[in-house]
Amino acid sequence: MANSLLFDNNLKSGWDAPLAGLIPQFAHFLQWVDEPQDEEQPGEAAAAAATSTGVNGGPILRTYSENELREFHRDQTRLHSARKIYLVLDIDHTLLHCTRNKDNAVDAPSFTIADEEWFFHFRPGLLEFLLEMQQYFELLLYTFSTRPYAEQLANAILALVPEGRQLRFRTLLTRNECLDKCRKSLQELFPVQSMVLAIDDNKGAVWAEKDNLIKVPPYYYFGKKARGSVGDRHLASLSVLLKALHQIFFDQKTCETRAILGRLREMAAVECPLDLPAIEKEWERRRERRREKARR
Repeated sequence: MANSLLFDNNLKSGWDAPLAGLIPQFAHFLQWVDEPQDEEQPGEAAAAAATSTGVNGGPILRTYSENELREFHRDQTRLHSARKIYLVLDIDHTLLHCTRNKDNAVDAPSFTIADEEWFFHFRPGLLEFLLEMQQYFELLLYTFSTRPYAEQLANAILALVPEGRQLRFRTLLTRNECLDKCRKSLQELFPVQSMVLAIDDNKGAVWAEKDNLIKVPPYYYFGKKARGSVGDRHLASLSVLLKALHQIFFDQKTCETRAILGRLREMAAVECPLDLPAIEKEWERRRERRREKARR
């Protein structure tokens, strides 16, 4: 079935004006290098990969009926007319940090599932970010956590909304409903990803599709890694990038979100090239730590 919205992905002159001079500020959202997996996976990881692999080792993809496709295209056209784009948000380490370690979570809010207590803390600026973004995007939550866990956190986020304001998540997709238990896929949510952006702290290796992905640095509030998240302002910075992408998408009219991101990644690679030797050195340090741990 043909898509009612047509995209030729030809960017017009001056398309990047909303981001003029800002690429260095956003380069860390746009580019990354996936760390190679160890040759020998642990038994459970190997088993999970084996049971969650599609044709020729690819991801397991959801298929859509003709009726579902028609309904999706109607919804996409409605959303486009309202000048909105789908925005898929990860939860853990993207919007908040959650832990079972009580020693690191004094006075933190908590919830209990199956007699296990979980403590959580919202990323700075979360509510302001979500309330602003819903003016430009249709918000969806997509996590590889279980549904009971994810529902607790989604409800905690909604409880932040003050009286007189509204916040709505169109969908909460969890690991329980996913066909592929190892990799996230936008195909679980959309048959076509022409006007979709995804935000996740995980690198591209977790995703079956990377073209729509914007990577945000992970947020830690509890534990030793929390030192790196002091004064975290990533959501405020991310909102500037997302609003610029929204403007470019609707100014261009016929260019998919993934095509726009692709061009921005090319610009980031030129203006802010990754230090590949340093990255490889860090990977080797991690591999050595894993080997040392295995020898103990």
